[in-house]
Amino acid sequence: MDVERSFRIECQKAFRFLIDEYDCELLIEHGCHYKNKTTAIIVSLELEYPGLFVMFLKLVDGKVPKDPFNRGFYLEDLVTHRDPGDRCTYKPEDFENEQKVREILYTYAFLTKKHASDILRGDFRVFQDLEQIVRNRAARLKNAADEASPGGKLQ
Repeated sequence: MDVERSFRIECQKAFRFLIDEYDCELLIEHGCHYKNKTTAIIVSLELEYPGLFVMFLKLVDGKVPKDPFNRGFYLEDLVTHRDPGDRCTYKPEDFENEQKVREILYTYAFLTKKHASDILRGDFRVFQDLEQIVRNRAARLKNAADEASPGGKLQ
């Protein structure tokens, strides 16, 4: 079983709508990354952490920013912001099963189509809201880490 190979093939099928409806091109050298005139979409499977991630980035001068992970937002945050009951959940062991990976991929493609059409068309106004969500989460995580640390606050 080659989950990563299956992921690449199924990802391109599930996210085909990005090409057909949003004038995206598939960036073959990166597996399942897409971009159009305004937006980059990175779909990745992480087997170490296990998880599936869809990130949206605003292009800078038509290019993916050099530090994409500090400039983009994840589908999970977008869905949580717009409709928290619409989230996709999975277990780490789901990523050992090609059929489960396929199901998760198609669910994420559906959620992308449902919740990210504005971003895919170049309207990034929701990024301000997502930035605040990410900041709040980072503060909560830091506070939790501070409270859990034996010496108190981390520096």
